[in-house]
Amino acid sequence: MPKLRSVHLQNFLRSLQNATPVIAFFLIGFVLVYGIFGMQYVCVVSVVTVFFQTRHKRNDNTPYRYARLLIVGSLLIVFAYISSSSLLRCVLLNLCIPFALVFTQSSQFNPKGYFSYAMIFVFLPHVLRDSGHVESADFFHLLCSDDGVSDAG
Repeated sequence: MPKLRSVHLQNFLRSLQNATPVIAFFLIGFVLVYGIFGMQYVCVVSVVTVFFQTRHKRNDNTPYRYARLLIVGSLLIVFAYISSSSLLRCVLLNLCIPFALVFTQSSQFNPKGYFSYAMIFVFLPHVLRDSGHVESADFFHLLCSDDGVSDAG
């Protein structure tokens, strides 16, 4: 029985050692984003952490990959902002963008290459803008919650 515990303890410590850079990156990112931008933008940290987790041990980290990440990520942020401005734009872009991501970011060697990019597009429209308007995310939340439904009988 003690030998079994030591094997489990060694596996746990190895897993913890492998996960430490990702955990540290998330915690530092969370503190920085919360401190600079506030709680409203904290969901962005999860997306950036997924990018970090999938790329931090690769040998092919080139400036080209980071430039591509910056360009595609920036375009997705713009599309996310546009999709949050009206319900029609939200529906249209949510139909088009995921398909475009799957076709442009996936390959037979990296079938889930679109996943991190899709997270950017999915999470950022839910960040409420400071305008005070009812956004499409708020509208869907109102439709799906029990707050807007009253029993008439």
